[in-house]
Amino acid sequence: FTFDPAPTDNMEYLLVVDGVQENLISIMANGGTCAPVTDGANYANRQWILDSGDVTNNYGQCGTTCVAPVITLTGGDVTITVGDNYIDDGATASDDEQGDITSDINIFTSVDSSVAGEYNVTYNVSDGALNAATEVVRTVTVEAVPVCTASEGFETFPLVDWTLYSSNTSNGVTQSTTWANSGLNSLRFASYSSASTYDQYAVTPQLVTTSGDQTISFYYRSSNGSERFKVGTSSTGDDFANDFTWSDEIVSSTTAAQYSISDLPVGTTYVAIHYYSNYQYYMYVDDFCMPELYVPDCVAPTALDVADVTTTTASVSWTADSSQTAWEYQVVAGGATPAETGEATSDNPLALTGLTSNTTYDVYVRANCGTDGTSEWVMVSFTTLPDPIVPNYTNDFATFPGDLWSQAEGAIADGPSGSTSLWDTGNFAHGTNAPAAYINIYSSNRDEWLISPSFDLSGVNYYLNVDVAATEYLSSFSTADPVDAIWGVDDFVTLMVSEDSGSTWTELYRWDANNNPGVAGAAMPEIDLSAYTGLAKFAFYAESTASNEDIDFFVDNFSITSTSLGLEDVNTTSNFTYFPNPVNNVLSIKAQASIDSITVYNMLGQTVVRSTPNTTTTAVDMSGLQTGAYFVQVAINNSIETVRVIKN
Repeated sequence: FTFDPAPTDNMEYLLVVDGVQENLISIMANGGTCAPVTDGANYANRQWILDSGDVTNNYGQCGTTCVAPVITLTGGDVTITVGDNYIDDGATASDDEQGDITSDINIFTSVDSSVAGEYNVTYNVSDGALNAATEVVRTVTVEAVPVCTASEGFETFPLVDWTLYSSNTSNGVTQSTTWANSGLNSLRFASYSSASTYDQYAVTPQLVTTSGDQTISFYYRSSNGSERFKVGTSSTGDDFANDFTWSDEIVSSTTAAQYSISDLPVGTTYVAIHYYSNYQYYMYVDDFCMPELYVPDCVAPTALDVADVTTTTASVSWTADSSQTAWEYQVVAGGATPAETGEATSDNPLALTGLTSNTTYDVYVRANCGTDGTSEWVMVSFTTLPDPIVPNYTNDFATFPGDLWSQAEGAIADGPSGSTSLWDTGNFAHGTNAPAAYINIYSSNRDEWLISPSFDLSGVNYYLNVDVAATEYLSSFSTADPVDAIWGVDDFVTLMVSEDSGSTWTELYRWDANNNPGVAGAAMPEIDLSAYTGLAKFAFYAESTASNEDIDFFVDNFSITSTSLGLEDVNTTSNFTYFPNPVNNVLSIKAQASIDSITVYNMLGQTVVRSTPNTTTTAVDMSGLQTGAYFVQVAINNSIETVRVIKN
């Protein structure tokens, strides 16, 4: 068909062939014979189709089906930081007749990587029949560069001004060397054992945010499972349930990721990580980026410490800002609420006097900065020493470790530190008699202390006695017969003494492979304490440096008495026999000559049973005595011999 003159714009034409327009148009619309029209370079090859009863001129090649091409985005939405160079990943396009028409895609981008914001990149394309694809849009987010005025890499621990909290005593928030995004260390949250809940928090120091676009960010990853946490902000930093605004739940994996928020509230704020996974092992956090730390006009003292503690005195010291010369302080009973103001002082260190022995106190200190006001209170707790014990004294360890006894760890050369050890309670020599203190000696780094109270040894000559035993390890104190311990060259237990309240220690007696008390137990040779005329405390120290031999060591009937128990007179070649030992109720004694008298002493040197049998065979009723060790003194023909007997 030829149009003369040629059309100059998109137009509609009515084509009638033999008076029937529908037939021809219908055939062509369903892929029939093409009807080329020649009207010049711009309007060649036209196809006619039926549309709502009208004849419409649709530009295109003969035979096209009028199906629009499809655009496929390469990659997804993109987030970059201000200043980054944005490189678009592009898209692909395909047409059902023309195939790959990617090169025909028109891309429009509004991205300005120098300004934070959200931008669009659009993708459009049409095929040869001018069928247009559905427009595809990529969102590009340009984030502001984090303002990292303050940062925390967790390289030193404890953290300064951070608050760490854990609801579970066996799992907590600690430093870790297992993973770090940079440096050597990170902060570790733990849920390595099963529990009903794990609520752990790490709260930043107080921060200053001067605008609503300042950022906090950190890197995180988990060691094993899918760790779950939230991030919150607060104006107080301590009311987790009511004052924090929390994010949606975040799930970490073993692949490190970065968390970032840039809409912190304006003012002073705290940021917290709330970890609440259950039985998922560990999650690590590192490279915490923060805005400026809040610095008050009057800075609170730091490094508050108490030293030189006695029964009634102590010395408190602190680190203060260089311009500060005046402070207020208060001393209150442990746990008591302090008053609003305190007593003024310019002393640092500050001597505390008039305290009560064996009492816990809280000391509050704050700076007085004059026109800049006062700082926040800082607090430290301490407990005064108990009054020294004036013997006679005994500890049978029926209650472990005993009143005013303590535990610690540390190499023998360094002395004890901390307040826990592996000393525990168990039946003496794994027997059925009274409880004793015991330690399992099996490790490459065992250095455990069991420490007595302080004793006042002035004025009177005192004597120290103790019973010990050593067996091979028995799990769970089973009923199997224990056997003598086998000591390694690295294993030993010592009795130590200190005359300066535990600052330095001297060894008094040692048990090792050359001095094994065995399963039967043995009394330590009595120690004359006449060389100690002031205050002294004693300790049992156990050490092992290799995980070879496995020993259970027992201590019982620790006593300090004003009279000698005569252990040096105990004669293993007695002129009499006695049985059984240990004894339940009745001790039988047989001699070659008449027994003049029998006296039973407890560990304090007190007489508890006395008889004058004047026979060669007698029975001593010990049924009314408490369990423990006793000394039975037998007089025969003006000769006195003493034996040690254990009462079950």
